[in-house]
Amino acid sequence: MPLCSEYGVSLFVEGANYDDVARDQDSRRRAVTLSKLAKFQKLRGLPSRTEAERVARFGPIRSENDRSDVRLLEALACNHE
Repeated sequence: MPLCSEYGVSLFVEGANYDDVARDQDSRRRAVTLSKLAKFQKLRGLPSRTEAERVARFGPIRSENDRSDVRLLEALACNHE
């Protein structure tokens, strides 16, 4: 992170990151991960898509982990639409 600050680069996390962490059964690891995520800004104002639109673009969503992965892909893709 020091290099990011040096060059004025902002780092963000998407809500899907928090959803992934919430599913972690290890409460200690979950707490540590959440404390690390708290250092970053949350992405806001991303376009909202229907499940059908997500499946059409990224393929089948078979689990909650897949759903989080697709949300992260959407966050990356939204700047290129």
